[in-house]
Amino acid sequence: MTLRLRVVLFTLAILLPAIAGGAWVVAANVARERSGIDTRIRETTRALSLVVDRELERRAAIVQLLAASPQVQDLDLEGFCRLARASLTGIRGPIALLDRERQYVNTMTAACVIPVDQRGVQAVGFTTEGLRLSDLFVGAVTHDLIAVLSAPVAVKGHAYNVALALRPEELQQILVDQNLPSSWSAAVVNKEGRVVARQPDPQRWVGVYGSADAHARMLSSREGAFPGQTLEGLATRVYFSTSSRPRTARYAVSASANFFSSRNPSPSFTATAFNPTGFSISATFVSSICNSATALPDSFLSA
Repeated sequence: MTLRLRVVLFTLAILLPAIAGGAWVVAANVARERSGIDTRIRETTRALSLVVDRELERRAAIVQLLAASPQVQDLDLEGFCRLARASLTGIRGPIALLDRERQYVNTMTAACVIPVDQRGVQAVGFTTEGLRLSDLFVGAVTHDLIAVLSAPVAVKGHAYNVALALRPEELQQILVDQNLPSSWSAAVVNKEGRVVARQPDPQRWVGVYGSADAHARMLSSREGAFPGQTLEGLATRVYFSTSSRPRTARYAVSASANFFSSRNPSPSFTATAFNPTGFSISATFVSSICNSATALPDSFLSA
């Protein structure tokens, strides 16, 4: 065995254990950091679901109280207008009183009580069996994308609904208020599988249907996690939690983190340790040692 080969083997004997140990430390750090992020995402998803649930409960209480009010039972439309408008504190609305064929009251109009000759209506989400949350649609009065939470009421044998509009931007504000990391994605999805709020890029994704597989998983359980994709097509692990309301008035909240996302403004050392630059630096370092060994003077090699 030549001296040159002995030098190379001795160098490798020193470097390889160090490289292996370093790789183990990096892998352990990656696993630990990923586990911490997974825990944060799971807890954040649950917290977001509770906030969305609270907003739905608030609106459900409003429409149920209005439906049980004496103004509705007496078909006192002017009185119902005053009561409905007073109920909109902190909520954009509008609130409407309608049946399957026409709309009698809408708090968004100036008069509130709709004239008889203008009472045509989209009976979206009409219900006769408890609360119901509709799919997204373009409102006839608002001309915006909305959903409506409706409560049924019968007056003298005729079926009416008290309906309160829920706008995507109201749920979007919930996501914005969380100040989620830029590498995270979060969405509020309705029972039809459509995105109602999304962070980031709500303008692009609100109203879009998510994947059928993800929708089925969210319908099958109150909460959970599964490997999936973001709406942008990036592989990720999705965590979800659904609201506690009945299925007729339910939303699901999902969240995920792109651990190695380019959107992350401050990637950790463990993320950069595996990038091509890091590998090439290590490779160049080992190569230069081996090359220096082969460049030893002949007088030294013959000693």
